[in-house]
Amino acid sequence: MIKSLYKSSQNHEFKRGAHTMWKVRRLREPLKNLQQRIRRGGWLGKLGQGLIALAGYIRQLSFKSMGTKFFLGFVVSNVIFVSIVGLFSYSISRGIVHDKVANASNETIKQAGGKFDLLFAQYGQMATELTIDTVVQEDLTKLMSSRTAEYDKIQTKDALHDFLSRKSNADKSITNITIVSMNGEKMATSQDRINLNPQIVDKVIADAQAGKEWLITATASYTESTEPTFGIAKVVSDIQNGDPLGVCMIEFRTSSLAEEIGKITLGDSGKVYLLSSEQAVIASVNKAEWSLPYANPLPGDFMTADNSNKTLEIGALGEMLVQSYKSPINGWVIVGMTPMAELVNAADRILLVTINSLWIAALSAAIIGFLMARRISRPLAALSDLMSRGESGDLNIRANFKRQDEIGVLGASFDRMMAQIQLLVQETSQSVIELHGKAQEIMSASKATATSAREIAISTEEIAKGAAGLSYEADLGNRLSMELGRNMNLLKKSNDEMSGSAAEVQRASEQGATFMSKLTQNSTNTETQIRLMGGNVTKLKNSTSSIQKILDVLTAMTKQTNILSLNASIEASRSGAAGKGFMVIAEEIRKLAEQSKKSIDLVGGIIDQIHEEVDLTLTSIQAVFPVFEDQVQAVRDTEHIFSQVETRMEGFIHLLGTVTTSIQHLDESQHALRTAMTNVSMVAQESSASSQEVASLCEEQLNVGNQLEELSEKLDYLSLSLKKSVDKFTY
Repeated sequence: MIKSLYKSSQNHEFKRGAHTMWKVRRLREPLKNLQQRIRRGGWLGKLGQGLIALAGYIRQLSFKSMGTKFFLGFVVSNVIFVSIVGLFSYSISRGIVHDKVANASNETIKQAGGKFDLLFAQYGQMATELTIDTVVQEDLTKLMSSRTAEYDKIQTKDALHDFLSRKSNADKSITNITIVSMNGEKMATSQDRINLNPQIVDKVIADAQAGKEWLITATASYTESTEPTFGIAKVVSDIQNGDPLGVCMIEFRTSSLAEEIGKITLGDSGKVYLLSSEQAVIASVNKAEWSLPYANPLPGDFMTADNSNKTLEIGALGEMLVQSYKSPINGWVIVGMTPMAELVNAADRILLVTINSLWIAALSAAIIGFLMARRISRPLAALSDLMSRGESGDLNIRANFKRQDEIGVLGASFDRMMAQIQLLVQETSQSVIELHGKAQEIMSASKATATSAREIAISTEEIAKGAAGLSYEADLGNRLSMELGRNMNLLKKSNDEMSGSAAEVQRASEQGATFMSKLTQNSTNTETQIRLMGGNVTKLKNSTSSIQKILDVLTAMTKQTNILSLNASIEASRSGAAGKGFMVIAEEIRKLAEQSKKSIDLVGGIIDQIHEEVDLTLTSIQAVFPVFEDQVQAVRDTEHIFSQVETRMEGFIHLLGTVTTSIQHLDESQHALRTAMTNVSMVAQESSASSQEVASLCEEQLNVGNQLEELSEKLDYLSLSLKKSVDKFTY
């Protein structure tokens, strides 16, 4: 296990890249020490040997076992928890160390940049003072004037040489001060023998005129000196007219900058560089790097920022924490670099502790999980064996666990379950005996029901035959009433001809008489029909009430049938699986009862609808009466207008009215007779249809009785089979 841990750790670290190789080397030694301690013995050796033995036992376990699953889950969860906590602590510690060191390093670089700014400002001030010095101005003017004698020029150069020497000797960092003309000719210098490099001097003069005053480090200096220097060049202008007199070039020792850089400490292996904007090394601790391009170029935006603090991947150096400070005086950048590996040394100790804690936690979890799994799996195996015995029919088994935990509760529940099953089997055996007796009774009742259904079917057929004869006689009477109706139409036609003759006599009052005749006739006929309608509606309402009483009786019979089917279902459910056949019979009876109930409910709904329509009809009749009152009043007014005409035609109208009344009475009698015969025919047809339907129901009832008899025989057979099944159990 130690070897596998070591290999997994090694593989994980190598994947992080070349810059993390040192972590593997640091972890390798502690892991080797652990292996040696296990081999030597002691408590650690015994613990390791116990872990190896436990691993061998784990390989023998079955992964289908609940104890094995619990054991593995406990071990894996503990290892994962310890790993997460350790890695989380390592990540947080690494981040905190990184932030602290980064802030401290950045502050160091900023302070160093401030010191360099003071130094550069001092150098710049020195150059400015030389360019505006009146002595220098006057001497340069004399040297450039053609009217100055050669001897005076020599004296002036010596005086200017002494002045520059004093300035150079006043600061140890200055190596040379040189003033050249605008065409590159040496005019004065602080040293005795200085040879100028014409190409370099021409470039310095051009840069000074362009405002680029600072000179980066040169390996052989700008005046062929053997010591590397950097400098500043300023144009010396005439104070009076501003004309350029020459260029003052001050060279400083690069070693002075290197000494300041050497004072900056960024960890054990941190490095500091002073770079130009083109990333040329102006100064560093390593002298061999001066004036050369920086070997590991930095991003362009990093060099242009005033202050940066970032983590960068720099070539072969790997991951580095880089800080920079750009001088506002000359644009040079102070860069500090610290390896990330050095920053997280303290955090790596937490990683080592996490790895050590990981295998200790795995060992502890394995031992505890092993003990807990054995405590759970053994009683479960015993309970499984008892359930197998119960499956074979032995109901006298008991777990008898004495534990108070969940497994003890499970054993007690198992004991109670077996006791309940034993009691259930005993009750089922008793119910089977009772079921067999009930099946015999149902068989006898079904036979009696089938016999009654046959007798009812015969009686219903006789009733249907009588209803058919009545329907034939009613149809014959209806045809006679229709013949009488045709004779009445002939009589009405003769009466209409007489009315036409009377109309010709009273042509003067044709409109009024015709209107009154029609209005009187219509009012009389309508009133008669409404009265007959009211009587018929009242009779219809009474008939629907009688039908409702019959439906109530049928509903009560349906409820009793439902109760009987429910009792049969209860007896069947108590019999268990053996009572399923009887339960099917009870279900069929219940469905027949529900079907009867639905039919009764449908008829009841139709009766209720008829009641509502009857009530609406009575309401309409009551609403018509006021209209007839207004019509009567109009007739009276019209009678007053035509009173003279009535007087003249009184005798004739009286005779014609008598004939008309007789015809109307005869017509009403014929209409009533026809209606009565129609009703008799309809009742006879309905009676015949009802008789046929009852006969059909009786036939179905006969079939149901036969089926019930067959089901009773099946129920008796099932009760015997159930008794045989119950006898298999030991209780």
